[in-house]
Amino acid sequence: MKSAIHEEQIASLVVHCRPEQMSLCRQQIQCIRDTEIFHSTREGKMVVVSCAKTLKVLMDNVDRIRDIPEVINVALVYHQTGSQEEFDQQADVDQELETYFEQVQSGAFSDFGEFK
Repeated sequence: MKSAIHEEQIASLVVHCRPEQMSLCRQQIQCIRDTEIFHSTREGKMVVVSCAKTLKVLMDNVDRIRDIPEVINVALVYHQTGSQEEFDQQADVDQELETYFEQVQSGAFSDFGEFK
């Protein structure tokens, strides 16, 4: 008998809120289970990631964000379904890419792939 693979849902969102209400909006988003703010701007935009065991729970989280009075708009940027193992492997790749792009931005490369 095959063992069932437990799949999870992950989504990234761009949330736009009133800049003068950013602090209150951040507090409310941080209260949503398995939801994290990864970046925000002074203009009231945030990159938010939410994870859930089912699509329904994930969409409920998105609706909770959309229902915050200070939120102007919520845009779904990315959605993936997969096992925790797949997400962990992708996180390792993402970390390597992030490190590489930080090096590029800092000027660590003088030419294509050559370190200074």
